[in-house]
Amino acid sequence: MGINIGVESDGKNDNFERPVLIVKKFNADMIWIVPLTSRKHNNEYYRKVDHEFGPSWECLTQLRVVSTKRLLRKIGMTIQTDFQAVLTSLSEYIKIETPAMSGGISEAEATNIAILTP
Repeated sequence: MGINIGVESDGKNDNFERPVLIVKKFNADMIWIVPLTSRKHNNEYYRKVDHEFGPSWECLTQLRVVSTKRLLRKIGMTIQTDFQAVLTSLSEYIKIETPAMSGGISEAEATNIAILTP
């Protein structure tokens, strides 16, 4: 995925290669991906995914949209049931709940709620 900044996870080798799971293709140039790691994690921000080369853990906190030009090669596929589990975990992770409010809300808060709530 190229060299990253701050707390983003770099890949390996000279090209900073990192496996990713393509979650959604928007068009020929843009995809939604979840970076994968081979390091086992046991917390709410990672989910185990099995594929042709063994287990990986999806890094939910690094979900992002990238250009398809970043892709170097296809290395494998996951089975449909695991992919559905990934989609479920992503859905739970990005779900935004509107906090209960008492009294009125500002125009900015109303705008944000309208934009963020599905």
